[in-house]
Amino acid sequence: MEGKLHYSIGIDLNEYAPKETASNIRIVSRLPKGVTLDKVSAEHGRCETEEGKVLCTVEDLSIGTPDAISHTTIEMDVTLTDAGLLELIHEANVTADNYPTDMASERTRIFVGDVKVDMVLVLDIADV
Repeated sequence: MEGKLHYSIGIDLNEYAPKETASNIRIVSRLPKGVTLDKVSAEHGRCETEEGKVLCTVEDLSIGTPDAISHTTIEMDVTLTDAGLLELIHEANVTADNYPTDMASERTRIFVGDVKVDMVLVLDIADV
């Protein structure tokens, strides 16, 4: 069983930010186990992969002027490769030189259709 999934990671600097510029922004996205990365792109930066992680750097975000970039998006396409998965856990960390690290985690349930199952045992050993 294979299925295609799409992830979007949005980073915003809004009018409530304590500083008007976020500098040297880095995003580390840990791909869920049981998926392979097909494609990744950054709206205002570049990305590379390393052992189940996507590492991206993006331009500074700013709310200082009307034409400043205050939002960026990382887009990822992945293929589900483990037919036994019922839930995926995707985590991402965002850091900047002048802001503390922010971490987000998302759970995605997998729909397997009309499959008859005698028993399901789910062990969640993630450190969330």
